[in-house]
Amino acid sequence: MEGLIAGIDIGKKTLYLSYQGKLYKLTNDEKGYEEIRKILPSGSKIILEDSGIYTRKVIRALNKDYEIRIVNPLTISKLKRKEKRQNRR
Repeated sequence: MEGLIAGIDIGKKTLYLSYQGKLYKLTNDEKGYEEIRKILPSGSKIILEDSGIYTRKVIRALNKDYEIRIVNPLTISKLKRKEKRQNRR
C-alpha cells in the first residue's frame, strides 16, 4: 500500500496544504509547520512546487518527518494545460 500523499502550495506568508480532499490555509512559519505535523502522519509524502527560497524553508522544517518531493513548476504548468484540453472534449 502506498503511503499518504499531501500537496503544499508555498507562498511568502501562507501555505496551502491539500490532504485527503481538504484544503488547509496555514502560516509559513514554525506555527504553520507544527499544524502540518498535527494534520499529517509522520512518513507521509509531501509534494512541493519549487518556489525557491520559500520551498527551501519548508523543506528544512519538515524533511525529518516526511518524504519530500519537489516538482518543477514547468511540469505543473504543462499538466494544467493538458487537463484543460482534455476537459474541452
